[in-house]
Amino acid sequence: MSECHKTGLQYIIVHQSEILASILSELMKKYPDLQGQYDYDEEEKELYMPDVGTQEDFSKLLSPLAIHILSVHNNGQPYIGFEFSCSWDIEHDFGVMMLYDCVVKLGGADTSFLTWIAEEDFGKKVTVD
Repeated sequence: MSECHKTGLQYIIVHQSEILASILSELMKKYPDLQGQYDYDEEEKELYMPDVGTQEDFSKLLSPLAIHILSVHNNGQPYIGFEFSCSWDIEHDFGVMMLYDCVVKLGGADTSFLTWIAEEDFGKKVTVD
């Protein structure tokens, strides 16, 4: 395991509460747009992508699957992806790319491990081990 990966793992351990809060906060903001993109009819929407009132409501819709610590890093801090199964897209799941506790991008599961997403993050210069 590289130093970069060790740094990422340590960051997750120490800051897991902040990471979760950031993911849920960003998802709460983007969820109505996601509902529009999936465009379930009312019956399916209630089953797969119901309206949520609080961040805690996502606990019924998401389940963690994997954590990806990328080799792409910014000043020694690796980009970290979080992959979840989700009720609204069982084929593609749900993924989040982060740097520290900042959400870079939300999307399908591949968002959590595609290095180009990290490399393009706000046009910042990053390095790859």
